[in-house]
Amino acid sequence: MTFKMLRKGALVALLLLVSVSGFGQKFLWDVNFKSGFDNREYKNLETAQSATLFGLQFEPAVGLGWGEGHSIFAGGYLMAHYGARNPRYTVLPEIFYQYDGEHFRANAGIFPKRKAKGDYPKVFLGDNRYYGVPFQGALLAGKGETWMAEAILDWVGRIDKTSPSTRERFMVYTYATKSFGPFYVSFAGMLYHYASSEEVKGVVDNIWIYPYVGLDFTKWIPLQKMDLRAGWLNTFQNNRITGEGYQNPGGFQMELDIKKWGVGVDNTLYLGGNLHPLYYEVDAAGAMYGEILYLGDPYYSTDKGIYNRLELYFEPKIGNFMKLRVSSVHHYDGSGWGWQQFVKLIIDLNNISIF
Repeated sequence: MTFKMLRKGALVALLLLVSVSGFGQKFLWDVNFKSGFDNREYKNLETAQSATLFGLQFEPAVGLGWGEGHSIFAGGYLMAHYGARNPRYTVLPEIFYQYDGEHFRANAGIFPKRKAKGDYPKVFLGDNRYYGVPFQGALLAGKGETWMAEAILDWVGRIDKTSPSTRERFMVYTYATKSFGPFYVSFAGMLYHYASSEEVKGVVDNIWIYPYVGLDFTKWIPLQKMDLRAGWLNTFQNNRITGEGYQNPGGFQMELDIKKWGVGVDNTLYLGGNLHPLYYEVDAAGAMYGEILYLGDPYYSTDKGIYNRLELYFEPKIGNFMKLRVSSVHHYDGSGWGWQQFVKLIIDLNNISIF
């Protein structure tokens, strides 16, 4: 992708602005900036490798609003990878329809990942929830006083004769939660359809579910946050090339997040099997499935029966449109400890008045 896409996006945005007058539309704008430093020292881990990642993500958009909650936006997505040569930048257009109602919302087109409001586990998406490329597809969601649900279709690859190695790939994400006072019941799910290309035949079905229950004590105790949840992670994975049928590894997961005065402790404990059983298998062309099939945290590939993630973080209150999080994360995969240092800055200017 090149900056020509951004110029095309700017032209579309200009046409939108020109059409505002005379039709009663409302001008809308949105600017989202993220910058993150992520240093991973993992020499004692079997499930992940050391790396240092540093970059920024920038998503500006302008739009028109009309009627009761309808709008359309045009903008762009820029990801800069500091120090990288290939790719140094990732540039994509963003053009999408949006509806925001009292109990229903929807998106269609190419739209930012932050439009997803479901609380998906890191094993599904890892940090791609915050820094990944835009969704390409549709989102439908509903909400009430004590419940929320959403479904997302993300079409990331199609069979193309001009690019014979490109596979047909799409994901479906689902999330639902219902609260009963401090107690809540939730479900997160993901279906990843990893299909054939012009050159390589074969399909892998990769399905994940995470039903869980929790207690949110925040309203009843003098803390900024105290949330405890526990559930069962399970996968249903089938490499149709081998004909061996589905593998269904799973395990118990418990999460606890406590915060006071901006200082927090977030711990996740997983006890169970290797959730990445097809990682080292190869397709018909001999290419390993690896990270292209498993998009979330790699630590769940442990064969030691345990993974623990302990995050100590500082999240000061800066403003309604700015968030900063400084973290020291300690990973244990049954073979050793790994240390991750993470700094994340998010600035979200969505139609706010700054003058």
